[in-house]
Parts: sequence; structure tokens; C-alpha cells
Amino acid sequence: MLVDNDRAAVSPENRLFVDVIHTALVRAFEGQTPLAPDAFVVNLSIGIVNGHFNGRLSALARLLDWWAYRAGVLFVVSAGNVDSLLTIPGINATAFEDSVIEARQALVSEARLAQRHSRTLLAPAEAMNVLTVGAASITGGTGRAGALPTGVLPVHDQAAMVPAVSSAAGPGAYRAIKPDVLAVGGRHDVRISSAGGDLNLRVASALPTSGLLVAAPTQAGGATGLRAWACGTSCAAAMTTRSILHAAAALTGPDGAYNGQEIPRRDMALLTRALTVHSARWPESARTHPSSQMASGRHFEHADAEVLSAYGYGLVSDDLMSEGPPKGTTLVGLGTVRKDGARVFELPLPQSLSNDRVHRSFLVTLAWFSPVDISRARYRLAQLEAVAADDSDEPDTEWRLKMKGDAPSSNAIAKGTVWSRRLKHARVLAPTFGADAIIPIRVQCSDSSGGGLSPDDDIRFAIAVTLQLAIDTRYDIQAEIENRLRIRQAQ
Repeated sequence: MLVDNDRAAVSPENRLFVDVIHTALVRAFEGQTPLAPDAFVVNLSIGIVNGHFNGRLSALARLLDWWAYRAGVLFVVSAGNVDSLLTIPGINATAFEDSVIEARQALVSEARLAQRHSRTLLAPAEAMNVLTVGAASITGGTGRAGALPTGVLPVHDQAAMVPAVSSAAGPGAYRAIKPDVLAVGGRHDVRISSAGGDLNLRVASALPTSGLLVAAPTQAGGATGLRAWACGTSCAAAMTTRSILHAAAALTGPDGAYNGQEIPRRDMALLTRALTVHSARWPESARTHPSSQMASGRHFEHADAEVLSAYGYGLVSDDLMSEGPPKGTTLVGLGTVRKDGARVFELPLPQSLSNDRVHRSFLVTLAWFSPVDISRARYRLAQLEAVAADDSDEPDTEWRLKMKGDAPSSNAIAKGTVWSRRLKHARVLAPTFGADAIIPIRVQCSDSSGGGLSPDDDIRFAIAVTLQLAIDTRYDIQAEIENRLRIRQAQ
């Protein structure tokens, strides 16, 4: 889809790029002899140069949203790399270089926040039905040991997990959470220069000490089969796609939820999309930010939104995408709903949790592809959410486990086509329930466009649910839940 020149890969000059993408997707998925009829994920690490999201959906984003819903394909899209200088006002190069690493990290974070309006997502990363991936400034253990060259400085502690300096930030269309997740993107070190009393930072070229080793095109007069060190959101998107393929294999593998089954393309795309977001976790740097901002007088939701625009739902965990957490269990499922309809999933509650004070967390994630209508101000037509309903059919805000909502807020998670509600114990209280107790999880669908969603539209979705206890507990809740499910199937 791109043509290599002396400096970079670019789109063909004689064709609209949106048409290039559309033609490629038609050849891949449609016609009598499609090239990739069974493919369920498409990695698209291509950003439109200077195509920063300004509140208006790009043509390419609209195309991907349409294709995702039509064909049931998961697009993994890089958030985009911002090549422009990051300016830190009121400090010179010497003072910055002499600062301790924690001070540099704070200055860079403040500068990214202050200049966020010029460092927004690159099209088509703002699309609704895609999985947008930002870069975390970590190597993932692939870099080589060694000192940085002269003139290159680190801007955060190697043990810290922070968004890369050049990674474009959200939010996405209609203030949906974007990027959805972060992934390993190579450590981003910088070169510095002073200008008019301010400091300018530019990300240094990837180095063996900090980058990821990737395939590279043949250079003029060079040998074939070259490799190079790289960093950025394209690397992060590729790493996420790799994790998605591992998760897909685990789902149908010997110990998987769909052992030996053929999963249709749309269902596999939805399951792996849900598991990607479901596995993501905020690092400590993200969790402490809202508190520090509130201490300075900022409203909680504003501080929360700032974290979401940089971290999304957090850093992807390859392990949690493929298996349950320690001292916990993850269940997955598929369903279909229509406008104003609902589907109920019953999660058996482990009897060992009744009348016992134990630290616990609970996570429910939904993923779906919504139909879209570009003629409407409310572009996304279908909105899904999950609630815990008791016998009186009223929402149970504590989900029978004496828990409260964790970040991000319920307002933030309701704006996209992934819904991920995270809960934790408020105080370590002891819930009480019987031996056959369940949590009824009701997945319900509503029209978010004001009349655009047809009552005949079937909205397919995937759900992932994780219940986890503290590492040092004596319970095996996975075995308890599995036994309850086997008994139910036998009946």
C-alpha cells in the first residue's frame, strides 16, 4: 500500500489513499477468490502525515469503521508518532541535563500535557471500531546493555512505565477513550537543544540500547533482508497484533475456552479485542496522576481524562490475554443483542468468598462493532453496557461482592465500542451469599444516535469477566467456578 523512497514509505501519488486501502480490503475479504478469507485481524501501522485529529472524523477512519462492522475484522491501528519538537519552557539544556531523572520525567509529562492539542492522534487512529495502540517507552527486554551516545539523554527511569514522548494522545472521536491501550514501543531517549530560553526535545533515532529489532526495507545499493532498530507506535501495534494471535491460539488450544472449535472471523475479532483491553492495566505512574492533579485543585474527571488520553486502559499484558490471573479466573463469552434488548450471563460465585474478608477485584469488558451513520451527528449507533441485576431487576452497584467502581469513570467508558468496568473492594467487607449464588451480568443495548439504530440490527459482542483475589489467599476460585459450570452443563 506504500511506496518506499529514499527517506520513508509514502502512499502512491496518483491515487487517493482511502481508495488504496478500500481496494486492498476488497481483494482480501470479498469476491470469488479472496486473498485472506480467514484473516480476522489487520495491522495498520500507517498514519496520515499532519493528519492530526481535530474533532472531525477522517475519511480513512470512517472507512475502517464501516469495514469492521461489515466484515467483522479487527483493525489494530497505531496512534501515530508526533515528530515535532516538544518544548519545555523556562529551562536550558544544562539545567535539564543536571536534573535528576524524576525531575526530567515530570517536566516532560507537563510539557506533553500543555501541548496536547498539537500532539493529537494521527488519522485513522480516531476511528470508533478499531483498536488504537499507543507506545509505552519500554524495551520489553529486547534492548542491549550499554551507554547512550553523547548528546542523547533518558527522560525517565528505566523501571518506569510511561507513554513515549512521541506517542500521539487522545481522546478519539466523540471523546471516546483513545488510545485503547499501550504496548511496548522501545525506550524513547531524546536529543536536546536550547532556543530563546526554552528547551526543545526531539526523540533520538532508535539505538541497540533502547530500540526494538525490526525488519527493514532494502536501502539503495544495500543487501537484502536488512533489519534495523526502531521505536514508536508502529512497533507497539505490531507487538499487540502478535499478542492477539497468541490469544487466538490459546482460545482454541487444548486448555482454551473454545478447545478445537472453529470460531468465525467476527467472533474471533471481538474476543481478541475484548481480551486486549481486558488485559490492560494502569501502571503506578497513571494511578498517582489524578490524585496529584486533584491536590492542585483540578476536578477528578478532568484529571482522569488526562490519564486516559495518554494511557488508555493501560499497558497490554500478553499473559493475561491468554490465561487467567494468579489467584483468579477469566471467563469469556459471545452473544447477540438488538436495540432495547439484553442478554444475561450468570457468573457462579465461589462459596469460599462468602462471609470472608478478602481483597478482591472484578473486571467486565465488552467489545462490539457498531454500525455507523456519517449523516448523523451521533455517528455511533449502538451502545452496549453491562450491569449486575438482582432479583428485583435493579442494578446492583456493588456486584454482590461489596465493591466500588475503579478508574476510569463510568462516563468515560460509555463513549466508544469497548466498555470495560473495573471494580475493587471499597473496604474489605465480607459479602454473604448461598452455595448456589450467581452474579447475573446483563448486557444491554441502546440506540446512542437518537433513532438511527434499527430494531432488526443484530449487534454481536464478546464479553470477558475476571474475578481475582489477593495473591496470598488460600482459595482456588478458578476450580470452584469451573466445577459449578461443569455441574450446570451436566444438568
